[in-house]
Amino acid sequence: QAQPSIKAFEAALDVAGTDPEVSRANIGLAEGMRILDRFDDGFAALDRAEAAATRMNEKLDLARVHYLRGNYFFPFGKIDECLSEHEKALRYAREVGSAEAEARALGGLGDANYMRGRMITAHGYFDDCINLARQHGFTRIEVSNIYMRGNTLQFRNRLEAALEDCDVAGALARKVGDQRAE
Repeated sequence: QAQPSIKAFEAALDVAGTDPEVSRANIGLAEGMRILDRFDDGFAALDRAEAAATRMNEKLDLARVHYLRGNYFFPFGKIDECLSEHEKALRYAREVGSAEAEARALGGLGDANYMRGRMITAHGYFDDCINLARQHGFTRIEVSNIYMRGNTLQFRNRLEAALEDCDVAGALARKVGDQRAE
């Protein structure tokens, strides 16, 4: 089955869109391309979003771009790139004072360190992410990271706490309808 072409949309956006429109639309496009496993299209959208966000010095958009790019590198096992992108995302999130972007970046740093086998460091990032998410009511961010904190607890031989995190993650995932996390 042929995948729909996004070339016409991309061309129109680059010609007619203002930098804020180009940046935000391409961030949204990259989010969708990630779900569809269309990584090349997603990376291209992130490049366009980053260029537009850089031109207007829109740090929240830059935080989102780097967070997503870090997530793109994760399944390819590009650990250094994943870590670097999430570090940039965290820096921009903190510069603009976005708790949501900060929580996402902390979760990304947890993932990158998990992939490196640095379970104590990963646990710390996941814990910070979850605490920030709970503080601000970001349940979807919490649910997508709490089971990972549970995984790090397993490696630290804290099995009861790991099981508790996994139980909480499952219950929260069902509550918000996040089948992937469940």
